[in-house]
Amino acid sequence: MFLRNGDRWTQHAYIKAPNADAYDQFGSGVALSADGATLAAASNGDDSGSGIDGDQNDNSMRDSGAVFVF
Repeated sequence: MFLRNGDRWTQHAYIKAPNADAYDQFGSGVALSADGATLAAASNGDDSGSGIDGDQNDNSMRDSGAVFVF
């Protein structure tokens, strides 16, 4: 994430999936709230079968997809 101050841009944060695997397609869709405080990022190929707050290493549901909110 980048912030602008005057005519300069600086990196403020680095955003990535907490359980990224090959072919997860993290960032295949993104949305930003109107105030810029909340970001949602899709991961179409995520294989997680764990559900909300479950075991993120559970890859039992091939290409089930996921959305991460920051």
